[in-house]
Formats: sequence, structure tokens, C-alpha cells
Amino acid sequence: MKSFRLTPPLPLPQVLLRDQHQALFTNTRFLTRWTFIYLYDGSCQPNCQAIWQVLQNLADRHHGTQLQFAVIDRTTTQKPALPLPIGAGSNRYWLFDTTGESPLTSFFVERHQYLGTTSFFLIGPDGLWHAGFQAPFTSAALQQAYIALRDEFARHNSLD
Repeated sequence: MKSFRLTPPLPLPQVLLRDQHQALFTNTRFLTRWTFIYLYDGSCQPNCQAIWQVLQNLADRHHGTQLQFAVIDRTTTQKPALPLPIGAGSNRYWLFDTTGESPLTSFFVERHQYLGTTSFFLIGPDGLWHAGFQAPFTSAALQQAYIALRDEFARHNSLD
């Protein structure tokens, strides 16, 4: 797994997306929770099932916690191209770009040219982009990286 850490973490642009229930999803949804984001653009085909399994494993391990998962679908602005791959739950979102090109999607793409490959991004509870992970990866490796970043974040913020 290739990973990168942003030091210092980067602030996200303003976000205005819709979730699978057509509810608005803005930057405030990134505050107070860690969030894994996956940008879906169809390039994982025919191996998307492996990506969905990684997401499902992480979501199952963190059910009932403050960790949330978001898939930003770049292939449509209305309905998922596939069934929601990570099940249902209050911490799982399938998001759509209602404007045609989300500033959040552009933000990730401009900084790391990972389209055509698979990438996860980790947003901290401060609403900042802390890390990214490029395939191949496992749910165990992503979880270990998340735990390490979360612990470091907690230590740093407890000193303030």
C-alpha cells in the first residue's frame, strides 16, 4: 500500500454534495468525525468488488463509532451506478456531485493524480485532509494507519 501523509494537513474546499437520500452533505459533516473518502469514477472495474469489500470490512469494524465512510460517485449526479457497496448505516454515505464537478473531487485530483487508480482519503475531525492511500491495500492496513493517525491527533490536540 502506498500512503502519503500531509504535513501540515490541508483544508478542504467548500463542499455541496447530495447523499443517497438527496440530503445535503457539506463541510460540516466532516467536523467531529474521521472520514474515509473514496472517489468512484468507474476505473476500479472489473475489480470494484475488492474495493467494496475493504470498505465493508472497515465499516463493520467501526460500526457505532465516530468513523464515517463516503463514496463520491463521479459517474452520475443522480443515482448510484451500483448498489450502495458498504451497506446501510448512519456513518455510510454515497455522495453525488450535483454541480457536475465537485470542488472536493477537483481538490483531490489536482493534488494527487490518482484517477485511473484507486485511492482513499482520510479527513480528520478538524475537517482537514490528513492522509491518502493508494491501492493495493487491505482493510487491516487502512485500519492500522487510521488508528496511528487518530492517536497522534489525540495526543497533539490534548496539548492545546
